[in-house]
Amino acid sequence: MIKKILRRYLKCEDDVHDALQTTWLKVWLNLGGFRGESKFRSWLVRIAINEALQVCRNRSRLRMLSMDSAVPASDLLTRASTRTHPVVPFLTAAIEGLPSPYNRALAAHALEGLTDAELATAEAISLAAAKSRLHRARSLMRLSWQK
Repeated sequence: MIKKILRRYLKCEDDVHDALQTTWLKVWLNLGGFRGESKFRSWLVRIAINEALQVCRNRSRLRMLSMDSAVPASDLLTRASTRTHPVVPFLTAAIEGLPSPYNRALAAHALEGLTDAELATAEAISLAAAKSRLHRARSLMRLSWQK
């Protein structure tokens, strides 16, 4: 139900997943603040809609950045301080095979050494979304290595 509502506001499936995760986190953290003056469902839907609107606002801010300032994952990999390590070519190939938001996140985190908070700032997303992207990127890497 919540995912369906988020899809009405967000076009990108990754944004839907990030917003869904953040929504459930906010519901859990603020469960004590639910006063019961309305139905629980309407409270939950309002949190989800607010999160979707926040993602839209963040996306519009991101669009204002110049596309020239975007750094492809391959550039991050060539500048990595660990590029002389023998495993880097395998990592590079595996990371480049990931979908765009995940390859940028994993390259910046694993090879450039950015913290979760720095990654969130660089990608103009919430800390929870940055952690979620890293988790999904690692999961996709594991799946590709198992094949």
